[in-house]
Amino acid sequence: MISENLKRIVAEVTEDVNNYLSFLVGQKLISSKSEALNIALEMFKALSMHEWHSAIYKMNGNRIILIETLMLNDIMQRLSSKDLKRIARLAAIRKRLMNPDFKDYDPSNPENWDLVLNELKAMGWGFFRRLNNEVRIELCAVPLVYIVEYLESMFDVVFKVFKTKTGDIIILRVKKRRKMIRV
Repeated sequence: MISENLKRIVAEVTEDVNNYLSFLVGQKLISSKSEALNIALEMFKALSMHEWHSAIYKMNGNRIILIETLMLNDIMQRLSSKDLKRIARLAAIRKRLMNPDFKDYDPSNPENWDLVLNELKAMGWGFFRRLNNEVRIELCAVPLVYIVEYLESMFDVVFKVFKTKTGDIIILRVKKRRKMIRV
């Protein structure tokens, strides 16, 4: 049965792709081939893959690179906390000032934060979810000092950080608002 929101299309796939989808269904990793194709197309859209070319990947008009977490952590571990905060602030300010998606961005409304959080999630930085004035971060791929400063600078707030015992889940709760920081 097709939902009212879904439209039926017919797609041809290679035998290899069909076998792979059948394997996923058989292993109960997906409920149907249609589900996998919908997820794949949503990712295609979220990652702006229509802009991708061989060895050049773009997202929202900006070039992105794919880098292993271990390699990124090797680089970031060489930087001091002060340097990481400065780089995070600079990245946030640059995004807010130069990215057309943020032309009318109003960080005083937490509902607008989803634009930033969804982009980070789409880029594989971790799972991000906003609950009113709180942000829940799971399995973050970058150092906590960096992501907290980046989000504080994007949202014009100061967060109080709460860590779980395992460290895989972080809760950021707004402590106070602040003006946009200059680098």
